[in-house]
Amino acid sequence: MQPVWRGGRGFFLLLVVILLQAGLPGTAVGAGESRIELGMEQFDWNEYGQGGEHLLRESGTRLSIGLEHHFGSGKRGLFSLLVRGYFGDVDYEGYLQYPDGQSAPYSTRTHYWGGVIEPRYIYRIAVPGTRLQSPLTLAIGGEWWLRDLRGKFGYREYYRIGYFRLEAGLERRQPSGWFIRAGVKSPFLVEERISGFYLDGACSDVELSPGENDTVSVTIGYRFRGHAAISIGYDAYLLSASPSKEVNCENGTGLQIHQPKSKMQSLSLRYSILLPEM
Repeated sequence: MQPVWRGGRGFFLLLVVILLQAGLPGTAVGAGESRIELGMEQFDWNEYGQGGEHLLRESGTRLSIGLEHHFGSGKRGLFSLLVRGYFGDVDYEGYLQYPDGQSAPYSTRTHYWGGVIEPRYIYRIAVPGTRLQSPLTLAIGGEWWLRDLRGKFGYREYYRIGYFRLEAGLERRQPSGWFIRAGVKSPFLVEERISGFYLDGACSDVELSPGENDTVSVTIGYRFRGHAAISIGYDAYLLSASPSKEVNCENGTGLQIHQPKSKMQSLSLRYSILLPEM
């Protein structure tokens, strides 16, 4: 049975919920509020060889759920905390590499579990002569995920990434209306651990350190008069190839492996509602 979040049916269900919520009575957006969000993202992961050749691609839809809370009572500046988790199965198209250096095409499914914690400081600047304001956001975040490559020759990768994010935006001062944010995400920590690696017998775990690169993020959305908001967002990671490390396997084989240049992109659809005050 095909899961409901795969393909267009999941987007249809989410849009139905949005339309049902859009007519709720108005609630101001401000400090002290908490919002819960449901999301779907089109996920895409690619890896490239030293000569730029395409080594593998993963693509598919993932589900997410998150909670954001605004702290403080300042009219312009406030702190915010975002916590989000996600999961999903995506298609894998790549190659198997054998101890003798030969490779063969290989297809399977990859399972993802992950989470994000992102504390933020948001400062809003009024645009003179208009009903607009420009929010500036400075964040420091952490993201962790498990990439479980399933199948006979599967293995598990654990990623840990720390990053800074700086965004600028434009929005209406009223509780409802369009908003847009764009910014730069700059990782300062990238760690990867490969476990369950099997090649010419079971192999030892290995820690790799891909290189960090800045990427852009963009969010466009609309706040309804009611409790609801909808947004479309783009986010990415661009990781340089890691140094090689030796992996020892059961049959005495010593292999030099590394994480190739990798690019992750996600296009998300998120919907949130305001939670009642406790």
